[in-house]
Amino acid sequence: MPPSTITLSLPGPGGTVVPGVAFTTVSWASLRPLLLPHRPPCISLALPTHRRVPDNRVDPLRFHHLVESLGTALADRHPAAEVARLLAPLESLALQRPFWEHTHEGLCVLAADGEATVFLLDEAIPARALIGDQFHLADLLRIAAAARDLRVLALTSREARLLHLGPTGLESMPFPASPLAGAETGRIERGAVVDVETFEPHRVRRALGSGGTLHGGTGDRRDDTRADTVRFFRAIADVMAADAADAPPVLLVALPELAAEYRAVCRDCRLLPDTVPLDPHAASPAALLAAIHPLLEQARRRTVHDALERFGTARAHGRGSADIADIARAAVAGRVELLLMEAGRYVPGRLDRDTGAVTFTVATAASGSADPSLRGDRAADTDEDLVGAIAATVVLHGGALLAVDRLDMPDDTGLAAIERF
Repeated sequence: MPPSTITLSLPGPGGTVVPGVAFTTVSWASLRPLLLPHRPPCISLALPTHRRVPDNRVDPLRFHHLVESLGTALADRHPAAEVARLLAPLESLALQRPFWEHTHEGLCVLAADGEATVFLLDEAIPARALIGDQFHLADLLRIAAAARDLRVLALTSREARLLHLGPTGLESMPFPASPLAGAETGRIERGAVVDVETFEPHRVRRALGSGGTLHGGTGDRRDDTRADTVRFFRAIADVMAADAADAPPVLLVALPELAAEYRAVCRDCRLLPDTVPLDPHAASPAALLAAIHPLLEQARRRTVHDALERFGTARAHGRGSADIADIARAAVAGRVELLLMEAGRYVPGRLDRDTGAVTFTVATAASGSADPSLRGDRAADTDEDLVGAIAATVVLHGGALLAVDRLDMPDDTGLAAIERF
């Protein structure tokens, strides 16, 4: 397979523009191209960073130490001009002061053939500098696997908004294809569904001939308003049901009475049983996000619990293993259905992607037992991380990943796999 390029020049935080460097966020779409072969050496750099002064003032220095360690390792195998070309995007990034003033909680840079992709992370990751035939993707794959693909339906009696969890928080998104006015803006108003004059009889104006006009009709206003609300909610439910069956789950944000009305007319199996009991019109985006996070954590715990039970059953029937060598062979053969990976675990070694054979390396200071960003006087690690290498292989063969805390893992190897057959 010919080597593939990994970046384009795109602006980054603080208006940063570096030739050959792309800035992006973690998603399956951004990671899948990086799973494919690239022209070695593949450079992987990770660093925990800080958002505010004075803590972020040390970040450029620590980054420089990691680049120095990469240069030391590359100099053993490549001429000086080639080393300079390979590290050029990282050296340029180190000089971008606006970039270092707008970092997040973590930073990951993947570079090959003089180009680089920069990931800004909302969580800290261990500092690492690695050189190999493949990128180190364990931390990024874990973050992508932990991300909850979720839509949020913010509902009042007057309007419905559709949101999703994006890199900057809750972001508006369009409704599924609908003839309702405003559907393309992520908002459907009640007036697009309910004609007030038609559906609220108490408001109807009736001519009385020479006697003038009677303003007001029959019926109780509260009953008519409730009927209109139900009609509005039914239209929203129909719009949501028009979405693809494999679309992400939907979390409802509405006051309890309105949530009950909507659930009574909604038959969408993707609607989560939990409801955020807030008025989305009155709540700020930060308040909405704060209310959603506990439900996401509950859902994550349920997912981990169910996966651990599945693993126990699979291992009892010979379809589950926590042995790294066995898992590597199954991953290369495309037999792994679900891989449980310990968050933050690093296992140095080598993976043969043709046979699945693994070679373990005794951990040293350079292989992750000490922080390599504190000093730049030792060479970067040239071993693979077996956790990341096996996880990437599983994804390439259509398997799923699940990040699990160390204390919840069924074994102490760092990996556990459920096989398809």
